[in-house]
Formats: sequence, C-alpha cells, structure tokens
Amino acid sequence: MPRILKNYKPKKGLNGRPPKYPWELWLDGQIRRLVRGKDFKCTCHSMINVMRRQAALRNVPVSIYNENDIAVVVSPTRNTSSSLVTRDG
Repeated sequence: MPRILKNYKPKKGLNGRPPKYPWELWLDGQIRRLVRGKDFKCTCHSMINVMRRQAALRNVPVSIYNENDIAVVVSPTRNTSSSLVTRDG
C-alpha cells in the first residue's frame, strides 16, 4: 500500500523534471573537467551550450573550454561580461 506523506518537495528543474546533471555542483566555482561519455552523453558542443545557459540562469560567470571533443573544462571567471569558448587542436 502506498504511504501517505504530510508534505513533499520534489527537486525540479526549469521544465518541472529533476535536472539531468548536477548543475549546482558543476557550477560551484571550482575548476572541473567533465569527460564525454562518463559525465555527460551528448556532444561537447551541446554540453557547452547547455552549460553556458545553466550558468547564465544562475548568474555564474564561467569560462568553458572544449578539449578536442573529449572533455569540457569549466572554470569560474572574474569577468562577468560573457563566457569564453575555445577549441584546442
């Protein structure tokens, strides 16, 4: 028999579903290297676009780097004007 709850606060993203990725952790101000196929399933290009949007929604200035379509590195930036995306190789 299902349990009756007094209250429930689901973890929701912008679309009403739980977020697919731990954005609060990934955009916490530390330098992180996210590996395609391990940390995320989409292309690096797609992840960069989504990450830039998530950072902007949280008003978190970041620099994002694409490491030869293998990994994405996100780091905090002091300049709040825009994110930088570069491609090595």
